[in-house]
Amino acid sequence: MNTHAQRLQLFNDHLLMVPAKNEFRAEIFSQLVTKGVISAGSDTSETAVNQKIQENSIKTVLVNHGLTSVTTKDYETVVSYEGVVVTPLKIAQKTYDAGQNTWTYEVWVRFGPIAFPDRWDALRIKQTVKNMLNEFFQLFQ
Repeated sequence: MNTHAQRLQLFNDHLLMVPAKNEFRAEIFSQLVTKGVISAGSDTSETAVNQKIQENSIKTVLVNHGLTSVTTKDYETVVSYEGVVVTPLKIAQKTYDAGQNTWTYEVWVRFGPIAFPDRWDALRIKQTVKNMLNEFFQLFQ
């Protein structure tokens, strides 16, 4: 199974996803379960439904468990949520309700919130030491 970590940021209901291979700011990862309901809409293909379920799950996890930051500029306030998700997500269950034209789902997400900024220096040092030890042990393999 191919898994990738993605650093995610949600602001103004826009989801920004970037590879997070060297993201040292993530706190401890945990397995979270999200449940929800989405409208089936006009595109009922398996791929479109799965993509919409995954995006909705990521947004839910970020809002409920991510690092929240608020910035204000020129009388405009932006609230953003940030965290790291290991992909692919696992859709554990999804069922279609024809009467209401909705999908009910349950998704398992491996998630690590971004640490508060006062911990970033310590986490950077920890990551550097970990990388150096890993490179040292690579010499003997």
